Amino acid sequence: MLSIGRRKAGTEIQCPKCGRSQLVPSLEEAAAALAAEAAPRSPPAEPVPSGIFIFDEEPEEESRDVGSASWGAFFGSPSEAASAPSPSSESFAGPVSQDASFHGPSNSIIWISRRTLYLQALLILLVGVIGFALGYWLGWADSPSPPAEPGQQPSGPVVVEGRLLYRPEPLRVAPDEDAVAIFLPADRTPEERFGTFGLRPQDSGVDPSRHPMAQAIVKFGGAYVRTDAEGNFLVQLPKEGSYYILFISRHARRADPSIPEPILQEMKNYFPDPRNLIAQSKFHWTRQNIRFPAPPMEYDFDR
Repeated sequence: MLSIGRRKAGTEIQCPKCGRSQLVPSLEEAAAALAAEAAPRSPPAEPVPSGIFIFDEEPEEESRDVGSASWGAFFGSPSEAASAPSPSSESFAGPVSQDASFHGPSNSIIWISRRTLYLQALLILLVGVIGFALGYWLGWADSPSPPAEPGQQPSGPVVVEGRLLYRPEPLRVAPDEDAVAIFLPADRTPEERFGTFGLRPQDSGVDPSRHPMAQAIVKFGGAYVRTDAEGNFLVQLPKEGSYYILFISRHARRADPSIPEPILQEMKNYFPDPRNLIAQSKFHWTRQNIRFPAPPMEYDFDR
């Protein structure tokens, strides 16, 4: 901005800053320039709409102006479309009258059929259901079987392991080698009771796998076994359930040869002469529910 006297209007001067020649305008030209600068500017051209349009019937290629289609929904509102500063941020919704048309590039408009949306939603739901069913099936197949409840039919055999000990001296514990462990089902009794010869710990040289009475006990649903050099034994019972368990020591001896009467009556259901089976050996007679998995058993005859 330069300040100059009125008498210089219409003359040519040299700009003190750039050095170029400038023509000083007259008062009328200066007023016209100020009036043109202060005049209101024309509103900008109406922007081209952009966004995602959902339609029921796909419009024809040659008539895809916004004004020639009818939308069921559009993500936005008319007020937002009117106040948006640029086409990339516009959004509006609802049917548009035939008079309202917009001109400009249409590549910023995405047309989506309502049928396509429904098919995509159905496909996503179907994939989710199939994935859930597959994951549930895989998890069920890999999960361990729950233990059988009391009273239910057992699912299979049960392996039972244990160890029998005795004390040759008060402060020393030793494995009771060649001791006897017998398991008998408690829910029934045999038609013929088992003979005792060959089943006693002192009957050495008898192979339990071939002894007829030992095989009869196994066939009845029980088990008969002798301990090894470490006092360990391992048997397989045909099913879960309640069993009478009889441990007979090979080395520990009793001072009193009598057997309590309740125990004697229970043992007579399986053996005709329990006293001959036990003799002077220490023993342990108990009834126990055996379930899978069976915990290891350990018994010390001199404890």
